[in-house]
Amino acid sequence: MSELYDFSFVALDEQLQSVATIAPNPFTDFTILSFNQPQKNVRVELIDIQGRVQQVYWLNGNELRIERDGLPTGMYLLRVAEESVNKIIID
Repeated sequence: MSELYDFSFVALDEQLQSVATIAPNPFTDFTILSFNQPQKNVRVELIDIQGRVQQVYWLNGNELRIERDGLPTGMYLLRVAEESVNKIIID
């Protein structure tokens, strides 16, 4: 079994994969959530494994830069427009 080091990992669910990508993946400092079509007032939440919202972003356009911003090691979820939930792991 390999160990995870100082990076984050994002997994997009099937519904979101058809309209968005996230890269680099894995990432250390930041990642970019990119949509195929421009978005307007889309809420993106970064949620810890206990269900607490750690960061909230508003997307207007095709791309959103998600910064690590000192978040501790652990698994996080991305909720996009409150319709889908995606995993992020920070180690």
